[in-house]
Amino acid sequence: MMYSEEVLKHFYQASHGGVLKDPSYVSQVGSQEEGRILQLSVFFSEGRFIKVRFKAHGCPVLIACGEWLSKHLEGCSLEDIRKITGNKIIEALQLKSNETYSAYLAEDLLRQLIEGLS
Repeated sequence: MMYSEEVLKHFYQASHGGVLKDPSYVSQVGSQEEGRILQLSVFFSEGRFIKVRFKAHGCPVLIACGEWLSKHLEGCSLEDIRKITGNKIIEALQLKSNETYSAYLAEDLLRQLIEGLS
């Protein structure tokens, strides 16, 4: 299977992997049974995401989604991230139709994060 250039870039050059110590909030979706888990830990202060790290168990596309989200959330407000959808992630990472599940899982993670911080 050939991944898009964007998926490979975010997979191989992931710099936001890991878990923050004493985060403001941790959000997680997926399960071991599904074979996919995506988690974000965030420092949120004065209405903005200061630092974001992801942890992923799954395919390269899921890892690329975690990296893309982490990069794009830093500096954003809750209002900013309400505009991020699975379709936006699909477009940004140039995902094929059989790879979109990871983007929608990432969108579920964002909605959970928004709800938890609101």
